[in-house]
Amino acid sequence: MTSQPKVDRPPSRGRHQIVAGAALAALLVVGLAILLITTAGGGRSTPAQQRTVFASMVKRLRFDLRECTRDTAHAVSTFRRAEEGGGSKRQAIEGARVAAAACVPATNNGIWNLSLYAVPDSVRNRTLEYGVSCLGVWAQFEVAPAMKDIEKALDGENHPAAVAGYKLMAERAATVKMIADSAFQQEAVRLRQTGIQPISLPSLQLAS
Repeated sequence: MTSQPKVDRPPSRGRHQIVAGAALAALLVVGLAILLITTAGGGRSTPAQQRTVFASMVKRLRFDLRECTRDTAHAVSTFRRAEEGGGSKRQAIEGARVAAAACVPATNNGIWNLSLYAVPDSVRNRTLEYGVSCLGVWAQFEVAPAMKDIEKALDGENHPAAVAGYKLMAERAATVKMIADSAFQQEAVRLRQTGIQPISLPSLQLAS
């Protein structure tokens, strides 16, 4: 893994929550309006060329997110088992730490690349740009802090509050996931694109 520009960590969890909440609120306000309209892609590319570009774009984004989504799915699974008394707390804590690191640009090249990604001109529109931004918000501002809550819950640090914090992040992550999915689905419909493997963001929801 290549070195990345140094990124200072936020001084406290409280400030992190404020930043995350503000980012999500801004996205939701703008996004709900944007997703009501499917804006035509720019450029002079043919529909066939646009479909090729869109398919390549989805593949690239899925690749950038692969470590974050894989490690998040594993962390959530081990956390569920630990909460139900059938899994190792130590393994769940380690899984959460790995996932947290995989979902921020400071420690993962894929998320760093995602944070710099620009939608290609031939398919660029506000809906699709918003969908891409939601992917970054999901990883950095919902999943990463949720993984920190797993650590706190299983380390015995105010377990009920930590679990409640995790469930809140899971709900927010589900909302951002829904918006991102909608944006990409709209573009696929507009381009009459079929057969594309979706960008699968794992659910953070617990069994109960």
